[in-house]
Parts: sequence; structure tokens; C-alpha cells
Amino acid sequence: MDKRDDNKQYYEAQRISDEILRERSLPRKNYSQRVINLMQEKIDFFKTNLFTKISKSLKKIFDKM
Repeated sequence: MDKRDDNKQYYEAQRISDEILRERSLPRKNYSQRVINLMQEKIDFFKTNLFTKISKSLKKIFDKM
């Protein structure tokens, strides 16, 4: 093998390595975004339900007055 073939193999190995690392990093980024979205859904759910419960409780209190 001459030096040019060695360089080609080196750059091809580097390209494949970079591609594998990019593919492996994507699920983590995806996972983080899914966790954020899930937490936002939970926050929205609890805000809505707590507001409804508080509102009903206050209505009961005021109806008794």
C-alpha cells in the first residue's frame, strides 16, 4: 500500500466513525426533548386540574355562606 491508500483508508475510517457518533448522539437528544415535552404535558395537566379543583372548592365554600 502506498501513502495515498493509507490516507484514503484513514479518512474513510474517520468518516464512518463520525457518522456512528452522530447517529448514537441523536437518540439522546431525542430522549431529552421527549422528557421535556412529557414534563410540559404534566405541568399543563396539573395546572388545569388544580385550577378546576380549587374553583369547585371555592364555589362550595361560597355556596355555604
